[in-house]
Amino acid sequence: MKLIDQLIGKQIRQPSGFAGMILGHLMANEHKKLVNWMLDFVDIQSSDNILDVGCGGGMTLKMLAERAGNGLTVGIDYSETMVKQSAKRNKAEIGHGQIAVLSGNVLALPFVDSSFDKVCGVETFYFWPDPRAGLQEIRRVLKPGGTIALVMDISKEVEDDAVTEDIGSRLGFEVYSGEELTA
Repeated sequence: MKLIDQLIGKQIRQPSGFAGMILGHLMANEHKKLVNWMLDFVDIQSSDNILDVGCGGGMTLKMLAERAGNGLTVGIDYSETMVKQSAKRNKAEIGHGQIAVLSGNVLALPFVDSSFDKVCGVETFYFWPDPRAGLQEIRRVLKPGGTIALVMDISKEVEDDAVTEDIGSRLGFEVYSGEELTA
């Protein structure tokens, strides 16, 4: 892996410093279309408690909280840069008790069992060190009958999947097919 690929991959995985702050703003805006698409499929109720795993710069949190007006929307990220950016972007909602932003990891979620009605992750699954353990942890904090929505716009099912897989390999993240995700 080339040094530049390693640096880019590290920033995409866990943004840090000035470059990470810029990347966080870019990703927040870039993911809006994907988040809107996800929201068409996730039936968010006004009293839902929602967890956003890998909340990044906090744009998805804001969009989720708008729909779950009386519920609590919690974002968790293992990038301190993203936790700070998300908290800043959602300062008013945090002040009103509508949003909380925490530092943490999908493999050890700091919540009691059955805490959330919905759990989502936007463009994060690629980076999980142990996807099965992450899903088990999400299942633990999800209420019975709850919904998990993991959305990604990079997949092996593209016109030139060899190029997509090569990008993932070069930047240090896993690219999945729909069948692999289902398994």
